[in-house]
Amino acid sequence: MSHYWTSDDAQEFRALQLADWIEDLAKFPAHHVATAVAEWRQTQSRRPTPADIIKIIGRIQQTSNARRLAGPSGITPERRAEFAAYEAEWKEKFRLGDKYRKSLARPIEP
Repeated sequence: MSHYWTSDDAQEFRALQLADWIEDLAKFPAHHVATAVAEWRQTQSRRPTPADIIKIIGRIQQTSNARRLAGPSGITPERRAEFAAYEAEWKEKFRLGDKYRKSLARPIEP
């Protein structure tokens, strides 16, 4: 079965094609699908199949994950260490504050 329509396809056949596209692409974030489709339109001269779009989405997701794991760009390792120390300090303060608050809690007597 072809996964792109042609002008002589019956309406029922187009509906089946669309259902396949939706089923295959619905599990991905809409912005990744839109970016992949736009990239295909700008770089390819033939019609895509769902597999073609899914391959591009996979690359987009890998790039997105790598950027997220790398952290903010332009921050030096020293500055990143400062942020980590600051975060650790505040986490400890919150932990101690929570511990203190729990120590003040008394059971309500009937």
